[in-house]
Amino acid sequence: MVIPGKLQVKWPAFLVFDAPGYRPVALSLTGMAALTAAWVLLWPVPTEVVGRGVLTVPGDATLLDARAAGQILDLFMEQGQLVRRGQPLLRIYLPALEQELQRQNRDLAELIAINANLNRRDSSRLMAAQKLKNTALVKLQSDAVNLRQLKTTYDQKLADYRYLAAREVVAPLAAPVVSTEDRSTQLAVNIADLRIQERAAQDQYQKIKLEIDSEQQQRDYRINDLRRTIRVTKQRLAFEGTLKANRDGRVLDVQVVRGQTVKAGQRLGTLQGLRPLPLRAVAYFSPADARRLRRGLPLELVPDWQQRGRFGGVEAEVERVNLLPATEEDVNTTLGNPQLARELVKDGPVMRAELLLSRNPATK
Repeated sequence: MVIPGKLQVKWPAFLVFDAPGYRPVALSLTGMAALTAAWVLLWPVPTEVVGRGVLTVPGDATLLDARAAGQILDLFMEQGQLVRRGQPLLRIYLPALEQELQRQNRDLAELIAINANLNRRDSSRLMAAQKLKNTALVKLQSDAVNLRQLKTTYDQKLADYRYLAAREVVAPLAAPVVSTEDRSTQLAVNIADLRIQERAAQDQYQKIKLEIDSEQQQRDYRINDLRRTIRVTKQRLAFEGTLKANRDGRVLDVQVVRGQTVKAGQRLGTLQGLRPLPLRAVAYFSPADARRLRRGLPLELVPDWQQRGRFGGVEAEVERVNLLPATEEDVNTTLGNPQLARELVKDGPVMRAELLLSRNPATK
């Protein structure tokens, strides 16, 4: 039989809501639960990202390379030496450029000697042409004067015949009249021919003079061009034969000695600036790993041969991540190694990240 009534349950003291000290404990448990839920939902799970093709940027260190093959003549620098901008560091004997300069000087001396001989020959040739022109002009002018005088005589004779023909003393078509008129006309033609011959004599002289001037200009051009080439060779000899400091700094190391033979591009030493710059590195990551990188994220650079216990690592932090993938040409331009560039992009695109290396306080 069920008896209606009121059911009463007696709770333990630690479960009673209004028990003493319950509220602080409940708030603590609620806060811990909220923090745990937020950490699970929002906090990124630590994962490992691997970058390849890490290149340490030299920063303020400048590599001193040989600009041409030669032999070290003089060495003006030593390790730890402070140098100023423009100060000579070493001098290299460049046999190829030296021989080329000697050959060019011999060619120049030969051209100058040939030009002097040709100038004397051209001067004699021009003087002969001048004399020939003057002689021809004198003769032609003398002949022209004689022909003009003779034509004047025939013109006067023809005028007399025409006067007599007008008086009907002689016939207008008489043989003497016709002969005199023909002779006067022929003299006029001869005088015109003499003027043409005078002009031809002057033109011939001008032609010879123009040929001589053209040949002289060509020889002068060859001589001046060779002189310009010699100046360029001397400048190359001074630039490639004398290595100067391109800025103020300190010599970190010297890789050559006096008398050593070097090849073009061979490292001669290292020059560091007076103000140390931040050390940076470049690394390439897959797009998935690159998206996890954030500015300021700490990283560690370790050698690729997995000997961290021996060589240790370098602490770094992310400075910048490119938004666009890097092409094989971009990677090759940065690393200077086409084979490594192909290896980096063979599995897919990569993204470039710039890292800021941390200095050891003991070496600052």
